[in-house]
Amino acid sequence: MRRSWRISAVCLFAVILASLPALAEHTRFWRTTNYSDFERGTAKGVALWSDGKLVPAAEFGHFADPNLAYLWALRADSKGQLYASGGSNARVFRFDKQGHPTTVFQSSELTAQAIAFDAHDDLFVGTSPDGKVYKVTPKGQSSVFFDPKTKYIWSLAVDRDGVLYVGTGDKGEIYAVTPAGKSELFYKSDERHIRALALDGKGNLIAGTDPSGLVIRIPIDRGAAAEPPKAGAAFVIYETAGQEITALDFGHDGNLYVASIGAKHGQASATISAPTGTTFVFSAAPGGAAAGEQAAAAAAAAAAQGTPVTFGAPQYVTVTGFAVGTVNWDRGPRQADVEGVVRAIDRTAQPNPAWSGESPDPATSYAPYRIYNIGNNRKERLMRYIQVLEDCLGKKAEKNFLPMQPGDVPATYADCGDLVKDFDYKLETAIENGLAAFVRWYNDYYGV
Repeated sequence: MRRSWRISAVCLFAVILASLPALAEHTRFWRTTNYSDFERGTAKGVALWSDGKLVPAAEFGHFADPNLAYLWALRADSKGQLYASGGSNARVFRFDKQGHPTTVFQSSELTAQAIAFDAHDDLFVGTSPDGKVYKVTPKGQSSVFFDPKTKYIWSLAVDRDGVLYVGTGDKGEIYAVTPAGKSELFYKSDERHIRALALDGKGNLIAGTDPSGLVIRIPIDRGAAAEPPKAGAAFVIYETAGQEITALDFGHDGNLYVASIGAKHGQASATISAPTGTTFVFSAAPGGAAAGEQAAAAAAAAAAQGTPVTFGAPQYVTVTGFAVGTVNWDRGPRQADVEGVVRAIDRTAQPNPAWSGESPDPATSYAPYRIYNIGNNRKERLMRYIQVLEDCLGKKAEKNFLPMQPGDVPATYADCGDLVKDFDYKLETAIENGLAAFVRWYNDYYGV
């Protein structure tokens, strides 16, 4: 009987051992069809990149709690001490290595939205709404440094000369303020808000906007030391899929990192259709200028002959409950293009001795040639283009909003800085005058 019990015990033990591999972890395989499915997984010690790669993640831990409803900005001074701003009400804290906060600034405004340091560790604080820029010295003395008299102060940046740049809303303006406090409007955008600012170390100010999610490069033209700098010809270097740029920063590798939030409203293309069955596509780009002029000509011809014309066009706004998108053009009239070409003819292009095949500049070369961009250096909303064309034709268009078509892009911009620098020529023709001249020519040429 005892031997039988022993045999049973041995068999039971063998069964348990045999079942252990079934309880152990093993390699599992599964398939996901898109990024959103993959993103739903729980990441432990890894980070998921937008291209689907998994990489080791940074380790996060609790550092401090300043007991504020909102924290909007973090900055470190030259000694490496961390500062944080937020609200409400507006406050700025300095943290020691253990994370203990000390209040260095407070005011009656709702929030301290932005902070920045100069080379002397003077702290600049931008408050909102209806706020001001305050200056806090290393000794803790606080005073109003600049009042832009705008609704919002979103962002601050200080260049190597100590000039403070102030990004504001809701007029989309940037101000430049010298160390002595002399201020001037530096740049006026077509956007409502300048949400983020950064300096690239090459003499350019980088601005992030809302609501189009644009990243704009603005050259800084420095004059007399006591005067605020001027803005050079601005150029959009990137348009994000997000509506609002919330942060800009340059890495040690020189790459610019951009954070954006908020999906843009549904986009629309610009289609012109006549009830007779003829359809014209109003291509903003990359159909280019020629495609745009062909569409405008088609619209002019149809309207001049009494055919009803329907335009579809984007606007990043919501109208009566349905969303439509935006197309912006940077276009100049053909006579202005000819003027630019004529000015360039009399000056022989020179080789660029600094040209490198490793990082080529497509506008120059070892060979004696130059490429110049001719445009108005500013964007025009396609809806505005259509409105002016309606005024010139004396006919109203029925607008038919459709989805964005393959090949269309939301915006085009002409960087004409080289043309201005080399030939002192900048297109000044307003869209109203240019389109009026085009319609007159078209009607005269085709006898309509």
